Amino acid sequence: SYIYTSFTPMGFIVPYFVFSIFNIEVTLKNLAIFNFLLGSLVSIILFFLLFKTLRYIGNEKYTAYMGAFSGSLISIFSKEVLQSQGLVYWSQSLYQVVLVLTFYFLFLYLRSYKTRFQQTNEYALLFFIFLGALTEWTGYILGIGLSVLFWFGFCQYKNKQLAIKLILSLSLAGLI
Repeated sequence: SYIYTSFTPMGFIVPYFVFSIFNIEVTLKNLAIFNFLLGSLVSIILFFLLFKTLRYIGNEKYTAYMGAFSGSLISIFSKEVLQSQGLVYWSQSLYQVVLVLTFYFLFLYLRSYKTRFQQTNEYALLFFIFLGALTEWTGYILGIGLSVLFWFGFCQYKNKQLAIKLILSLSLAGLI
């Protein structure tokens, strides 16, 4: 059995921590089950993100539900997920949870722009950018991309302070 192991320590720490808490033996079968649970969690979070987004842009409740359900099914049964994720690349499966949560809190941040909930959503966004960078190198790409967007502004969203905080969050992840 070949398992890709060129990723950050979080890819080893999280499964080990979960297996230790539940007193589960570290085997290939249990790692595959762990990946299945991660994928299921991604699909559930993705459903809520898609549903909220579709409702926000004005779709009827039923249409938003069907669109979110379809998108979640695609996240489960797409060829990319079935072939390249799972047992071999469990760190990427772990990152998918963080990635979808990052987009979820980015959506909430943008939706709550200049309201009392903005700061809470900003902290959550910074936390998941930090976790993403700790988990997978593509977390740095997302964090840098968001920093650039917030620095220069897109639509009505321009926030140089948030861009600096995102870079600091990425830097802290790199130091750790």
